[in-house]
Amino acid sequence: MRASVAQGGGLLSLFVRGYAQAEFMADRRGQACVGVAKQLQRLARLGEAKAHWPTVFGFACAALGISLSHMQQLYMFQFVRQVFSAAIRLNLVGPLRAQTLECDMHPYVSDLLKQHSGLRAAFSSLDDLFGESAVYTEPILELYQGMHDRLYSRIFSS
Repeated sequence: MRASVAQGGGLLSLFVRGYAQAEFMADRRGQACVGVAKQLQRLARLGEAKAHWPTVFGFACAALGISLSHMQQLYMFQFVRQVFSAAIRLNLVGPLRAQTLECDMHPYVSDLLKQHSGLRAAFSSLDDLFGESAVYTEPILELYQGMHDRLYSRIFSS
């Protein structure tokens, strides 16, 4: 969870610093998005909200006018890439084999996106939007994953 919040905070900071003054964000909609981003950044710094990576990613893509289908493709590409990156750091596969496997996954990811393209998330509160009501299904595994950066001996070779 800390990694998701750290990555989301980094992306949010990049959005605020990098795109707030961009010419294509000068219209009313763009300035409203920048205002929301700054508000979320302020709330995150105060500890009143958590800027998780998926939430900030979705917001940034929508604010930049990226279509939902392209946003989904980009998110899935990043997800698959991160899985193979972890496999490389665990020395399960080499970089060239991981690249080949990633390319081989393309048809499966495309089919998955087509199959679930009609799904939409509905949030009943801001807690849902910012991941406060997320549920862990494997608490022990989540503890191990969440504490990885604090272990004396890390399992990743990075």
